[in-house]
Amino acid sequence: EISTRDWSSDVCSSDLGGACEYMGVQMKLKPRAVGVVAAVSIGTVPTGGLGLKVELDVTVDGLSQADAEKIVAAGHAFCPYSRAIQGNVEVGLKVTARP
Repeated sequence: EISTRDWSSDVCSSDLGGACEYMGVQMKLKPRAVGVVAAVSIGTVPTGGLGLKVELDVTVDGLSQADAEKIVAAGHAFCPYSRAIQGNVEVGLKVTARP
């Protein structure tokens, strides 16, 4: 696996963070803060060749773990960047709540 750091991780982080905050408000689960760290790497795909992989480490302040996972799942489904890469890029999500 070859790690990369470029605009993709910055765009993904800011878009997902905003989408999670927006969905939290819509779901009446407003977090104090949402932080996202994205690691973009190159790996292999099942059909052979190279593909992109994104690991998203999301920290949610002010909510329980269960509520944090709810808004991150909703934010991920709502995020335009997440939708654009769906089915094309392997995405891993790790959610950490800090109540």
